[in-house]
Amino acid sequence: MSPYRGKLVDKYYYGSFSFNGSELIGKAIEFIKLENFDFSFLGIDYGKTDLLFAYAVFRDSNLLGLTVSGENFSFICGFFDLSEASFAYNINFSFGVANVTFSLRKVTFVL
Repeated sequence: MSPYRGKLVDKYYYGSFSFNGSELIGKAIEFIKLENFDFSFLGIDYGKTDLLFAYAVFRDSNLLGLTVSGENFSFICGFFDLSEASFAYNINFSFGVANVTFSLRKVTFVL
């Protein structure tokens, strides 16, 4: 049985985030404040100003996921590995948990 359940099973939602990688030290657990956050969920677009808190979480320079809290959703980082990251929601007292997949978008710039 899948650990993921709720009304939104098999639904897909997309978003993006960014942070200043130069703040990363590379040792132990680090919380890096998100500079940008965009997420469209159930027809509502959420930005960084809509969140209670928003951090990218790393362990020894490895991304564990996000710790983000919105009005009716949260991103939860993994404890040991990115594969443990999840997404939880509460919509009109209907609770659910889902898997999260992250992909790196390469940004190139010239100085």
